[in-house]
Amino acid sequence: MAWDDACRSNLSSPVVLAPVDLLFLIQPTIFSGPCKNPLTLQIEGTIMAPDGPDSWPKNVTKKQWLVFYRVNGMSMRGGGVVDGRGEKWWNLPCKPHKGVDGTTPPGPCDSPVALRFFTSSKLRVGELTIKNSPMFHFRFDHCNEVHIDSLHIIAPPHSPNTDGIHIENTYDVTIQNSIVSNGDDCISIGAGSYNVDITNMTCGPGHGISIGSLGMKNSRACVSNIKVRDSSIQDSDNGVRIKTWQGGSGSVSNVAFDNIRMDNVRNPIIIDQYYCNHAAGVSCTN
Repeated sequence: MAWDDACRSNLSSPVVLAPVDLLFLIQPTIFSGPCKNPLTLQIEGTIMAPDGPDSWPKNVTKKQWLVFYRVNGMSMRGGGVVDGRGEKWWNLPCKPHKGVDGTTPPGPCDSPVALRFFTSSKLRVGELTIKNSPMFHFRFDHCNEVHIDSLHIIAPPHSPNTDGIHIENTYDVTIQNSIVSNGDDCISIGAGSYNVDITNMTCGPGHGISIGSLGMKNSRACVSNIKVRDSSIQDSDNGVRIKTWQGGSGSVSNVAFDNIRMDNVRNPIIIDQYYCNHAAGVSCTN
């Protein structure tokens, strides 16, 4: 396919183009490297996911849609749209907002992350609109030197678990000049992440900018060197938040929240060391 040809290309800067005014329905796919040279995925048209769980291919994981693995030096950009078509996933009976009194009915509830980058470095992502992911819109795992700029991430205020950008075990990250309006965290910073600079963000509605949750199931988690500055958060449950689970261990250190404007935010600053996702129907015990 086009990705494989570009990845093997001897060109110094190969480009995979999704042209303007065209719509592409893409099945769950892993785009694997390493590539010969840094590759650009230029999205000018619209890329769409299958329409809900019933349209998902059989015997394919429901935890992720588009995965980019070992793609060092990759850029993803353009004036187009990535549409996760998440509504049918949000309405699964096991989702938190479907439960009674904050409980969640049992049952399989995997929902795909729209765009996941895994074990990659020197990544640049920007100038795109990403909307209606079934779960997280972006997730970066075991990555470094990540630069995110000028994204527009959109999902309804009550869409569950639709974090805008989530990073885990990832370092040397810049996130800037972006707008996130969704049903969960604007940005969430997970275990093993450090040297993260977040600036000029506009967040809300949603759950604000979070470190965590950390330490779930008695695990050890460390996060350090986080700067969040010159940003605004509005119409949100939380502003800036650090959340750790009871029973976990580790540390959160060298964190600075500076010049954050908040408007209509229920909890502007919250540090919760006894975090429990009550909507998941989990009993909080020591």
